[in-house]
Amino acid sequence: MKLGRIFSFYFHANLNLGLNGKTYSIPAAVIVSLVWASIITAVFFQHVQLKPEIGANFFFSSDDPQMQDDARIQKMFSQEAQLIFNAKGNIETPEYQTNIKSFSGDLAALPEVISVVSLSSGPGTFLKAQEGPFWNRVLLSDDGQSTLLSVFIRDIEPEEFILKIENIIARHNAPQFALQVSGEPYIVEQLRRGLYRDLKRFSLAAVLLFGSLFLFFFQSFRILLGAMSVCTGASMLTLITSQAVHVETGPLTANLSTIIFVVTLSHIIFIIFNHRTLMKKISEAGAEHRAVTAMKITLPASFWSMATTVLGFLSLFLVKAMPLRQLGAAGALGTGIAFIAAYLFFPPFLKDIHKPAADTTPIEKHDRKIEPFFYRKHHLLFWVLAVSAFVLAFGIFRIKTDPSLLEYFKKGGELRDGLEYIDRNGGSSPLFMVVKNPESGFFNDKKSFEKLWETTLALEENPEVGSAVSLPILMAQAHTNPLARFLTIEWLLDLMESKRFGEVAKYFITPDRSHSLIMLRMREARRHEPRVEILKQISGIVRQTGLDLVLTGGIYSLQGRMAELIASSLLSGMVLLLGTFVAMVWFLSHSARLTLAMFFGLCMIPSIIYGILGFSGIPVDIISAPAANIAISISVDSMIHMLLFVCRTRPAEKTAWKSWKLAAVQYWKPVTFTALVIGSGFGIFALSDFPPTQRFGIMVVMGTFMAPFATLIALAFLASFQWKNIFRKPKSVSP
Repeated sequence: MKLGRIFSFYFHANLNLGLNGKTYSIPAAVIVSLVWASIITAVFFQHVQLKPEIGANFFFSSDDPQMQDDARIQKMFSQEAQLIFNAKGNIETPEYQTNIKSFSGDLAALPEVISVVSLSSGPGTFLKAQEGPFWNRVLLSDDGQSTLLSVFIRDIEPEEFILKIENIIARHNAPQFALQVSGEPYIVEQLRRGLYRDLKRFSLAAVLLFGSLFLFFFQSFRILLGAMSVCTGASMLTLITSQAVHVETGPLTANLSTIIFVVTLSHIIFIIFNHRTLMKKISEAGAEHRAVTAMKITLPASFWSMATTVLGFLSLFLVKAMPLRQLGAAGALGTGIAFIAAYLFFPPFLKDIHKPAADTTPIEKHDRKIEPFFYRKHHLLFWVLAVSAFVLAFGIFRIKTDPSLLEYFKKGGELRDGLEYIDRNGGSSPLFMVVKNPESGFFNDKKSFEKLWETTLALEENPEVGSAVSLPILMAQAHTNPLARFLTIEWLLDLMESKRFGEVAKYFITPDRSHSLIMLRMREARRHEPRVEILKQISGIVRQTGLDLVLTGGIYSLQGRMAELIASSLLSGMVLLLGTFVAMVWFLSHSARLTLAMFFGLCMIPSIIYGILGFSGIPVDIISAPAANIAISISVDSMIHMLLFVCRTRPAEKTAWKSWKLAAVQYWKPVTFTALVIGSGFGIFALSDFPPTQRFGIMVVMGTFMAPFATLIALAFLASFQWKNIFRKPKSVSP
């Protein structure tokens, strides 16, 4: 059975309802669509977990080398998760000592807490902390206005635990005892909260804005109902299916619902505008015939657009960053669902829509004023776009893919201020370094300890290092006890490995004494170089002192690795996406000129987006990284629709200006409307208090704003550009 007959049969059935003596005919397919959306919604709220799952090790796959190194360090040394508290006040007064003792006691009483290291549980007094080489580094701030507390916790889910911590802070926080907190579990939980809050708040706001624009421009509740129900159903079904196949809700898949909503909406917009064009051209045909014809015209371009987007998502599997892989899997799945939902459930809403009166909607009112703009080539506008893209492309080399942890939080906010203070006073990002002695092979003799001591002091001199703690510093603290001076190094190590002394040695040396751990707290606020470059400097310091660096780990090292993965994913993802698009355009057009025209037109978008980010210093983090791909997908969709229109209507003149002029006149409305609706929806994300969400929204808005220019101006110009006109000699004019 042909496609048209299948859809005709699907549209044919009607349900007649009697109300107040009148009979209303409702297409059965519309009822099916609404029932489908209702069932999906019910299943969604019953079974889908929307809260993003974010952990310290969640950003990497298990086969990543850096992740494997971090796991090896955790096996060699006891590495419990840690929170760092900063308590401001008059640290030498008895009242402060009492507050520290009470606060430490409440923290230690939590079942999730293993131990608390503070002024009261450690040296006991401020004077002893000043004199102790270990306590001085671990407990005292650089400015002398506060002390630090280290809380070691079990391997637990941070959500409920951080709530308990915040309740304790609220009870003890006071002007004379101001508390601030940092540490991996706390930062991770704040990131999760920010993503979840924005997912609920701005996704709903974006949907409401999408709906308002639809109603304003089309002035049809039926179209609004159809578009919103189908887009929402596709979005929810994607999350349901993703979790059913065990794709977890990560930091990127949290925004997946909005992305799939937009992908579905793009298909629907082109169906609507093709349908409205047919209402003008074949007004005598039935509404059902027009709906089926609109689908048949739109379907091929939508299919190839869908295929390109799926391949773009699948290319993320080449990256070892776990969130990007998850987005690739869920995005590819959702793109297919969006295509099927748009064509299976939306067209019935067009069945009984008849030709509207002339100039009844805002689009028709301004149609005649705007359309003549596309009757001519805009040479100046094209060259402005081309030169701008070329100049801004140099900003790509300045783009920041390694933002500070502080840049994940709003500048001037209470949380950011607290993290910055802790960062200034001893550093905020842990870095672990496993070293060995290439000479003796062990760390239980005086010479090895002197070398390790020298390494620790040299590391502390580096301005990027906030504080450094190692085994010699711990031993120096032990030697403040006169009796310890009569013990050998090995005896002291045995004592510090015992439960009587809290098994403290296990944090710094392996049982066979062959490897030792140096714990660093790195600064984030002052950093102007990528973490990987700083790690090279740190590694050089270790080797210069005669030790071998075996492993590096901790959040600082992992974030450095993440920055490398983001940079590589931006490059590889863009190359694969553009390469796939070029191959597809060649397959559809069999024209080298059209392929190159679309390639250069599409390249303008990432050049301008990343160039602006690079020159303005706006970082690209793991959450905002996929934004450019969304913008490119929108342009791909528009370009393929125009290409297939030219190939279908004027196959013998695919590179003629008249062909592309007709394509621009035909598609300027869906292209610009798609950009307007999607750009406005994602623009709401720029109002977030969570900087990664802000950057995500800004990047999508920039890309969607550029999409109509790249499609309607650049593509039409390049596809019909005649090189021979440049070199043709001007005709001589007879006198």
